[in-house]
Amino acid sequence: MLAPPLAALVLVLTGCGSDGAGGGSDDPVDARTWAESVCGSTREWVDETEARSERLQSDQPTSLEEARTMLVELLDGVAADGEEAVSEIEAAGTPDVERGEETRDAFAGVVERNLEEVRARRDEFEGLDPDDPQFQSDYEAVLNRMAQGTGFDEAFEGEVDPEVSEAFDQVEDCRTIRDL
Repeated sequence: MLAPPLAALVLVLTGCGSDGAGGGSDDPVDARTWAESVCGSTREWVDETEARSERLQSDQPTSLEEARTMLVELLDGVAADGEEAVSEIEAAGTPDVERGEETRDAFAGVVERNLEEVRARRDEFEGLDPDDPQFQSDYEAVLNRMAQGTGFDEAFEGEVDPEVSEAFDQVEDCRTIRDL
């Protein structure tokens, strides 16, 4: 089957790619408000990716070229949605806690690395040649790399301020993306 499984497309968001730096707004906001904003933006990205994947699965390709094109277009949309999520995260302000800027930048960095993973897989799919006898195995290999992500859990681990950690625990969107 050439249409990628839903799980693989959702997991593409959970891969780790190149290093990214945050660098959003310095406006201080309370930890809960900040967590609601950044986790909400990330959750919207995940939800839209799931919706795009479901739409793709309903449109079965009729050729290898069409399968590749459909997946590249899907990942273009996922990347555009991811860029919007990063912008919203950067605009969310800075949690008003000790080392709030580091917390903001770390969270944005995780999301940016996931976005870079989406772009990398998109470029890999675009580079596949449907006329190559290896196309099917190469296509599946890229899908497998998509599914090897580690999740957004990195954004919730390490030296997270206790107030931010508590906010992450209280906000449903944060709990959901942490468990991806």
